[in-house]
Amino acid sequence: MDKRFDMYLWGTANFQGGAGGDWGQRMPDDYILSTLNSDEVHITEHEMGHGFGLPDFYEENDRPPGGFPTPTIMWAGNSSKITEWDTWMLRYTWSQVKKDTSRFPTR
Repeated sequence: MDKRFDMYLWGTANFQGGAGGDWGQRMPDDYILSTLNSDEVHITEHEMGHGFGLPDFYEENDRPPGGFPTPTIMWAGNSSKITEWDTWMLRYTWSQVKKDTSRFPTR
């Protein structure tokens, strides 16, 4: 069984904003080119979060009561970089996904 996991970076002319999912990330080609030598690539990092199963937290009802203990890149404008909270959320999400034995059979 092939255990490879591919994601694609899809630069699109005149694309507004960003989109991400298990297939990869789609964003404006000019944004990708303008951030090639930059440490600040928050749209790319945010959209990659979707590729790993993390949700958006744009609306108040998307967030936990009382908010988050620290900023998160998955809430647009809340952080311009990946935070400790984001790494915790990614580890938690993958710990739950790994429990799905139909996705990851153990032979």
